[in-house]
Amino acid sequence: MLSDDKVLFIGDGSGWSFLAATQLRRICPKIETVFWDYGTPQPTSHVGWIGDHIFTFKADLLLSDAVLSKTRKTAINFHPAPPLYRGVGGYHFALADGQRKFGATCHYIDTQIDHGQIIAVDRFPIYEEETTESLMDRTAHVCLGLFYRIIDRLDKTGALELAQNEAWGSHLYTRKQLARSIKSTRKSKQLSTA
Repeated sequence: MLSDDKVLFIGDGSGWSFLAATQLRRICPKIETVFWDYGTPQPTSHVGWIGDHIFTFKADLLLSDAVLSKTRKTAINFHPAPPLYRGVGGYHFALADGQRKFGATCHYIDTQIDHGQIIAVDRFPIYEEETTESLMDRTAHVCLGLFYRIIDRLDKTGALELAQNEAWGSHLYTRKQLARSIKSTRKSKQLSTA
């Protein structure tokens, strides 16, 4: 079903994103890829793209309405956090909040950040000794499995059902909030060890 479609894949610069793009390329030979990490110059190659599907995977690149409007079929994001944690830094905030579970979310992209209709959420337990780095790695692994499953389903059936009983959290976490929270956490740790 996807083999004749023109696809845009956008991911971060991690090996996880390269694995996702490699799998997608096996199914969709007409694929354009963009890999970008926050803090580096923003790419522009995707701006004139016109095609059938956009898949974003662990990507911080925000897509304009103009780019989204050129998508004939679907625009889907794979967000490395459960729906409660929209935006950035979900790993850090979940640990700071004392959460016992975390996850990855697949959703349709709309004009707001981490807001579109939810297709699937894969959750897993947070370990007692979990660090932000270990949670990031474990989430990337789960996100990749979710990506493989959803892409395979879309390729075989041409359709995706929406998740039942899943809703986005009302708060959108920003880079500014993340920086403040990390600074506060570091201060607390320094005081507790002094």
